[in-house]
Amino acid sequence: MFISDLVLCGFGLHPQKYIYVCAFVDYILTKLNQTQMPKTKKLHLAQQEIYLGQMIDPQSSLYNIGGYTVLKGQLNVELFKNILEELPSFFDVFSMRFSSSSKGPSYHLEDKIQKIPVEEVDLSHYEDPVASAKKWIQREFDVPFNIETDRLCRFTLFKISEEEYWWQILFHHLIIDGFGFAVLINHVTDRYDQLIQGTVKELNYPSYVETINKNIAYLSSKQFLADKEYWESKYKEVPKALVTPKNISKEEFPGGERFSYSISASERSLFERLTKSTGASLPQLTIAALLLYFGKTTAEKDISIGTPIHNRGGRAERNTLGMFVSVLAYKGSYDPEQSVLECLAEIKKTQRNDIRHRNYPISFLNRSLSMLSESRQHIFDVIVNYEPLGFREKLASGIDVEQKHMTSTKHLQYPLSIRWCDYGAEVPMELKVDYMTRYLSKEDIVFFVDRLFFILRQFEESLANPLNDILIVPKSEQQLLLKDFQS
Repeated sequence: MFISDLVLCGFGLHPQKYIYVCAFVDYILTKLNQTQMPKTKKLHLAQQEIYLGQMIDPQSSLYNIGGYTVLKGQLNVELFKNILEELPSFFDVFSMRFSSSSKGPSYHLEDKIQKIPVEEVDLSHYEDPVASAKKWIQREFDVPFNIETDRLCRFTLFKISEEEYWWQILFHHLIIDGFGFAVLINHVTDRYDQLIQGTVKELNYPSYVETINKNIAYLSSKQFLADKEYWESKYKEVPKALVTPKNISKEEFPGGERFSYSISASERSLFERLTKSTGASLPQLTIAALLLYFGKTTAEKDISIGTPIHNRGGRAERNTLGMFVSVLAYKGSYDPEQSVLECLAEIKKTQRNDIRHRNYPISFLNRSLSMLSESRQHIFDVIVNYEPLGFREKLASGIDVEQKHMTSTKHLQYPLSIRWCDYGAEVPMELKVDYMTRYLSKEDIVFFVDRLFFILRQFEESLANPLNDILIVPKSEQQLLLKDFQS
């Protein structure tokens, strides 16, 4: 008998018995709903930032991350595919499904572990397989995920030739960050070598779900209150914008472009000497150069710069696949009388303090400052990042590996993003500058990069000199400006 039939039968019952029947039906329906509707839980705070950002603009590919891995040699294709398909057996983040309600964004885990589909594309018969693969991959990167219906990863294996395959790796930022990307690549390559050589080891990785539970508990902790006080006392008002739009537009996430610059061996050597002599990292040297640059070009005293961090505390978190990354809002000032060394020391001290309060979400600070009323999305317009992307270059099984990291510029979050991409000692480092075309032109960026390197080169011989002595315009640009003026 169906439940609907049972209810209808109740109309011929004694009123008291009818009440019992209705209560029984309610009980059955409740149980059915409980079995049909999975139990949802809150997201990691870092995930919440991403989720809400995507929901604001569902057609944005801003949060697509990944790249492709070039595999040269005699690849066992079926074995490699099996390793990719079975990733959810090792990492619970692949079983997460997302939804939202009046209580906010949430997730649930699939009842059964589902294999990841791997698409195979044979381009070996194309006239230019490499160009075709790059075009295909970029096109895929510009396609947004539907975070509530899609599986948030896409794997494609391109056959370039009998001796070369490309593995395209595309994720939504909700389930992985740059550090996790390295965890994934290392797992796949290690697993492949082990299976080829017959030396399989038991592999166990920490649960991202367990990490989420700890992260949510942070909101009711004393540390949360201390972090809140730290950031709100640091930012009592919204810093002035360092770059302003040239073209008025209502787009919230306008498109952008990327300028890439390959770092020469001599420039890399310069960076290594500077980091050794100052104890400052390349991002910290960059921040010092930006304080000087914007201090001289905008007359702003207080300058805010975004600095992403992987935000993984212990060894377990460093081996966890998931989304942890957050952005710290560095706040500094340009003091023309301060020496380069003093400026760097101040940057290092400030960042050490900031890191102690790294778990406080930047969106909380934005809201406390009523950023939307200021017609801005963030308290900084410029972001500086260092991405160590060095992976194994040759597997024990004889496969040569080359990793290419990608992000989309179809939608950008910040007017100016400076990324140092380090692929290891054997591969040239790259500077990638993403910029919103509403704010900056390619010509602006070319001049900006020249000035940035000009400033960094002066640092080596001017560490004890005041910042005011550092020039920001190279002679080549001065001559060009003079020529334009004369004409």
